[in-house]
Amino acid sequence: MRSIQLLAVLGAATGTLAARNCPPLGPVFEPPRNFNANKAIQAVIANLTETLRTRDLDNSPVVRANETSYSIEVFSTSQEEPLFSWHHTAPSILNSTNSTGVKQAGPDTVYRLGSLTKVHTVYTWLVQDGDAKWNDPITKYVPELAAAAKAAKSDPVAHVQWDEVTIGSLAGQMSGIIRDCELSILSMISGGS
Repeated sequence: MRSIQLLAVLGAATGTLAARNCPPLGPVFEPPRNFNANKAIQAVIANLTETLRTRDLDNSPVVRANETSYSIEVFSTSQEEPLFSWHHTAPSILNSTNSTGVKQAGPDTVYRLGSLTKVHTVYTWLVQDGDAKWNDPITKYVPELAAAAKAAKSDPVAHVQWDEVTIGSLAGQMSGIIRDCELSILSMISGGS
């Protein structure tokens, strides 16, 4: 009997000490299953297939299907096979005499990931640390930016005030930092003037 009481006390203590995640807003529903059997999903997949088929024939300057290869796969956590899979190989690649790189886009093709990596970085941070550090300034984790923050005090228009930029604002792309904003940081870090 004492072991049950001890387990209850330990369980209660652990529950009060453990970090609690915020519950999702709104009702929590059972995860959907058997997407492929759903008529609405089948209609969406048919529509998407037709749209992509048309797009793959569009050689306009905007789409350039003759020069652009891509792959799309949509997965569900409830099944191993993709719900939808589409691969387009640009004719310019198919007809190329270049011996490097892939010759045809498919499920095993490796692509460069551009902006998608930002989302994975934020999700990884949230899984590891949660949002407890969300309001910390970036200078706490990248001390090299502290020197740049000092320069911003003299000219806040030309320089980013890094000590006011938080992890959360960076993750949400709400920090106001523009692309290639501080090329002068490189010279400051490397010891230039």
